[in-house]
Parts: sequence; C-alpha cells; structure tokens
Amino acid sequence: MKSHLPIRIVGIGSDQGDDVAGWEVVRRLQRELGQTEDLQYHILAGGQKLLELLDCSGTLFVVDAIESNDSAEPYVRLEWPSPSLQRLSPGTTHDMNVAQSLKLAECLGLLPQHVVIWGVPASNLLPADSRSERVEASISKVMGALKQELCRLDFAVSASENCR
Repeated sequence: MKSHLPIRIVGIGSDQGDDVAGWEVVRRLQRELGQTEDLQYHILAGGQKLLELLDCSGTLFVVDAIESNDSAEPYVRLEWPSPSLQRLSPGTTHDMNVAQSLKLAECLGLLPQHVVIWGVPASNLLPADSRSERVEASISKVMGALKQELCRLDFAVSASENCR
C-alpha cells in the first residue's frame, strides 16, 4: 500500500451561509469521484472531531472557510505546519479550531505525514440562508485544485479525464 493512503478529505463548517464551503466541496467531490476504502470523505461541525479520524497514516486534506482578507484569490492552500492557519474559523469555547486540533494530533502522534488545508475566503460566517457568490465560485476552484493534487499523488480518481 502506498504511504499516502488512505486519503481523507474533510470539510469543516456548518450549514449556515459561507461556512458551508468545506461541506459543499466534500459533498460534490464524493458525488463526482465516489468513496472507496482509500478515498474517504468526512463532514465535521468542528475541528475537534478531526482527532477521531486520524491514526498517523495517509494524507489529510481539510477544507474550511477562512476569514476573508479581501484577497482576489479563490482559495488559500496551506501545508501543515503553517502560522497562517490562525485565519481558519475560530471555533467556539466548546470546540477547537482546525489549527488547534492538528497541533494536538501532532502531539499525540496521530497526524499524517502529509496535511494540506484549503481555506475558502468567506465574507459571511454568521448564520444566513445562502452563501455568497464568491464562495460559490471558490468551491469549484478548490474542487479542481484538489482533484489535480489527487492526480499528483497518482491516486486513480474515478475517470482519467479528471487528471487532465
């Protein structure tokens, strides 16, 4: 088995406004690529739940909304560890954010060797009925970039045209 397997793609967020970005990327990728033992998808409401998924193996891709810095970029790609991770959703007093969870996983020896965080700049992280146009456009861009990364890992996505 290749050392980058299993590949876990995790969306962090909620079903409110722009915070749904991570969940929506995961849902769409799962519909498009399908789930196998080596390609797993998870939707989590908070970073703390990451600890339940990690076992020191494989590759972890996390998609989460980030506080917008008025950047024109549709997403931010960060590899662990990165000080820029503080821009991810802050979590609550009852939960840890992604950066805190990854740090704890590292201390516990649970963190995979390859961890990539995809941040989707969001303007509305408060409860809302709909997501912004910017986030909607970013979801497709993150999906494309993630599929290319899967191809670079030589992971056979469901159809060869996904690697072109």
